[in-house]
Amino acid sequence: MSDDQPREPAWLARGGPVWPFAFAAGSVALALVVTYFVKPLREQPPALLFFTAVILTSWYGGMRAGLCASMLSIVALNFVFVAGQLNFEIEFVDLVDFIAFAGVAWFTSFTQNRWRKAHRSLVVVEEEMHLAREIQQRMFPANAPDLPGFNIAGGCFPAKATGGDFFDYIPMADNGVGICIGDVSSHGVGPALVMSLIRAYLRALSRAQTDPGVVLSETNDIVCDDIEEGRFATVFLCRLEPHRHSMVYAGAGHESYLLHGSGESTVLESTGLPLGLVRDRPIASAPAVTLQPGELVLLVSDGTFESVSADGKLFGLERVLDVVRANRHLSAAEIVATLCRAAQEFGNHAPQKDDMTVVVIKVTS
Repeated sequence: MSDDQPREPAWLARGGPVWPFAFAAGSVALALVVTYFVKPLREQPPALLFFTAVILTSWYGGMRAGLCASMLSIVALNFVFVAGQLNFEIEFVDLVDFIAFAGVAWFTSFTQNRWRKAHRSLVVVEEEMHLAREIQQRMFPANAPDLPGFNIAGGCFPAKATGGDFFDYIPMADNGVGICIGDVSSHGVGPALVMSLIRAYLRALSRAQTDPGVVLSETNDIVCDDIEEGRFATVFLCRLEPHRHSMVYAGAGHESYLLHGSGESTVLESTGLPLGLVRDRPIASAPAVTLQPGELVLLVSDGTFESVSADGKLFGLERVLDVVRANRHLSAAEIVATLCRAAQEFGNHAPQKDDMTVVVIKVTS
């Protein structure tokens, strides 16, 4: 049988060949009793409730049950409401009525079959999206690196089941530790696939390189060959040197922020173009930054800034920095959670328009 042809529901088919007829007989009998004994309905055209019985039977019982209900409806109408006695003669009007009933039965069964197919497809898509989300969530680091003098935490909150944002803690050559955040243009399944590619390239190249700029430059050359035109990603990668209390970073179209103990902030500006736009365009590393106790480095994606209030205002960079300043006494994990919660509350917990990702690096000693 073709997928577009009406078919019997599985629960009815398992009941054997008698079930469609029993189901049809029950629905027609109910229509007959209700029509006969309920005076307001008896005063209406008697076929009305029988059409309803055929529709319901076809929807829940399939085409065979619908055709059976059509024939039984003709018999009931002739016997009870027309002749008052059982008549096996087929008149032209009976043929017209049967064609009308059968047409309704076919259309209802056909519609139900298409709806059932669409529902099954939707369930499959939802299951696949759930699996994709689980896979992507496993890509995010479960634990932050335990570095003396630092308290580090990160979190990613996709706008959909999957997203294009990511963060990672990457082992680098010479025992360095890389902290990165990235944002692939748009969000959804496509950007999530690009995100997984970029994450893999960063991890592979960092094993042989100590310079964040070189890692991003080589990643860019590969990404330009792999992704479609018009797709790009911004990435910020920094290398922490715990024994020196310093940080070297490079930004591919992505900036971050250094909050000093005084409460003032310094922008760690981008040092190159986003990944995937132009091949053979080196991304430089910025000079090393010495980190003092009490300072904090904030890596954040633009989805956090772009949370919109009910009156159309953006959460914005200043509010982001104000929330971090007001909560800098908390642990890095608590700051991440507080900032994301503040952005969501600012937007009245409306559905996110973009992914939110935050990484906090606190200098504790």
